[in-house]
Amino acid sequence: MAGSAHSSSVLIIGGGLVAHAIAWRLARAGSEVTLLADGCAAASAASAGMLAPSFEAAHDRAAPNLKASLDDSLQQWDEFARGLEADSGMAIDYRRNGIVGLGETAAIGVRDPISVPAGVIASSAWLVPEEGQVDPRRALEALRRATAAQGVKTIVGHATRLREQSGRVIGVETDDGSSVRSDRVVLAAGMGSNRLLTDGPPLVPVRGRAFLVRCSQSPFVHVVRSGTVYFCPKADGTLYVGATEEGGDSAEKGDALGDLWSAATALYPALDGLEIIDRFDGTRPVSPTGLPHIGPALDVEGLYLAFGHDRNGVLLAPLTAARVAAWVTAP
Repeated sequence: MAGSAHSSSVLIIGGGLVAHAIAWRLARAGSEVTLLADGCAAASAASAGMLAPSFEAAHDRAAPNLKASLDDSLQQWDEFARGLEADSGMAIDYRRNGIVGLGETAAIGVRDPISVPAGVIASSAWLVPEEGQVDPRRALEALRRATAAQGVKTIVGHATRLREQSGRVIGVETDDGSSVRSDRVVLAAGMGSNRLLTDGPPLVPVRGRAFLVRCSQSPFVHVVRSGTVYFCPKADGTLYVGATEEGGDSAEKGDALGDLWSAATALYPALDGLEIIDRFDGTRPVSPTGLPHIGPALDVEGLYLAFGHDRNGVLLAPLTAARVAAWVTAP
C-alpha cells in the first residue's frame, strides 16, 4: 500500500471507541466513510467503561458545565447500545443498574443508602440509580463489526500530516508514504491528535492505571467506588480494578500499580487471592479546559475535532458521534 492514494467522502482518524462510534453513525446515515486507524486503541482498551455522570462531573478536572453533556450522552446510551448490538450481533454487557459509592464521598446528587457490599471494608454505602457501565472491549469489538457491516473501509496506519489547500482540508499523508484524499476529516485520535494539530487545542497526558482480575463469579452486582478505587464487575467473570484519582508527579515516579493494588485490597481483602490477567498503565487525553474538543476546527474548513474526552470517552461516545455526524453532514 506504500505510496498509494485513496479517496473518501469522510475520513476519520482514530482507532478507539469514539472514532468507531462516529464512523458507525455516519455510515448508518449513508455517508461513504474511511477509518484510518493505527491498530491500537490504548485508551478504549484500558477503560473501565463506567457510565457515571454524577461522579465524573464532581471530578476536579471537570468543567462546571460538563455534566449536562454527560447526562445527555447517558440518555443516548440505551438506543446506542440497542443499535450496536443489533448491527454487530454481539452483546456488549451494557447495564444501568446503579453505581454504589462508599463512605463520605463529596456530594454527588441523588443517592439511596444501601448495605455495604459483602466483603468490602467501609462504614457506609449508597446507590446512585440509573448510572452503570458497559464493557468497552466488547463495545469496541462490536463497533468494529458494525462499521464493517455498514461498509466502512478501514486502513491501518498513522496519519503524519494534514493536507490543506486555501484554508480547507483535502486529506492526510500517512507514515508509509500513502495519502487519503477527503474534504471532510474527523480527528478522533486521542493523544495522537496533538501531533497533527501543531496550532490546535492542546492535550495533556494524565496517567491512568488498572488491573483486570479473573473471578469464578462476580463479587459485586454493581460498580463499586470509593474516593480512590473502583471495581467494575464484567459479565465474562472478570473484575476491573482502577484508580478514581491520579497521583500526579509522585505516582509518575513511584510504583503506581503497586499502590493501587494495596489500596484496592485494603478495601476488598478477597481481591488478594484472585488472578491478575492484565495490567493497564498509560495516559488519557485531557483538555486543560475540562471539556472535550467536539466540533468544527476554527481555522481549517472541513476539519472536525473529537478528542480530549479525559475519563469520559466511553460515556460521551454517543453524544460525540451524534454531534460530529450532524456537523459533517450539514449542507
